[in-house]
Amino acid sequence: MFEECRQKVKLLRSGKRAHGADSRIFFPGTVVDRVVRDWLLESPGDLGRMPTMVEAIMEREEELLISNENRVVKWKDSKDKAQVLADCAEAVTRIEPALMKYVVPYEYMVDYRFRTKLTVPVHGIPTELLLIGAMDILVRNPAADWWMVLDVKMTKDDGYWKKTQGQLSFYDLQVELEQGKPTIACALLQPMCKEQVKVVAMTEERRTELLSHIVTFATAMHDDNLPVTEKIKQCLYCDFKHACPKFAPVINAQGKKTLAF
Repeated sequence: MFEECRQKVKLLRSGKRAHGADSRIFFPGTVVDRVVRDWLLESPGDLGRMPTMVEAIMEREEELLISNENRVVKWKDSKDKAQVLADCAEAVTRIEPALMKYVVPYEYMVDYRFRTKLTVPVHGIPTELLLIGAMDILVRNPAADWWMVLDVKMTKDDGYWKKTQGQLSFYDLQVELEQGKPTIACALLQPMCKEQVKVVAMTEERRTELLSHIVTFATAMHDDNLPVTEKIKQCLYCDFKHACPKFAPVINAQGKKTLAF
């Protein structure tokens, strides 16, 4: 989010997300995440059960969006909800072999939430940060003493993994800080893509790059250097437009009301 728009980070931290925002674009991914999570918690190895869980979890998650987050799912048309249900059922059917191979045989934690301290220099002064996040699946092999992070993605875009490299590097760093050693691998479980398990190598170069980004972020937050993005495409589905200075009404040279940008 920081690289997309620094102002968006500021508005998020200030609690400025729009009420009643549409979650349709992310909803299928949420449903698949929850089905996988519940299956791994309740009945790992119960083959064929996940597709039967989709409809009930869809209803539950839609209700939770409204009650807990004041968000909604605006269906595209009368057939959209049924299509999403079918897509989610197909995705969890496809993902089952990967879960049986990479997760079920080992120790694992699902929806693993963390708050981990990290000290970085801000203008040369050691500054303590708190890394906050959640991993879909954190896997441990105690015999071989390794850790692996798996992230579930409901995308059909075979190139989408490139956009997640920073996210996976962040997870790798958290594991190293908490466990004393980095992951052996981070991977996407993307059942609707040609390459259903996409391993993203965690190199030292990538780890150094992430730490550099974190220092940049911490320095920008310290200096309140959080400008609005100049890329209008980033604004199309933004939940913060109502509070963004870019969309604030102003009076132009002709005395007419318009938007700031």
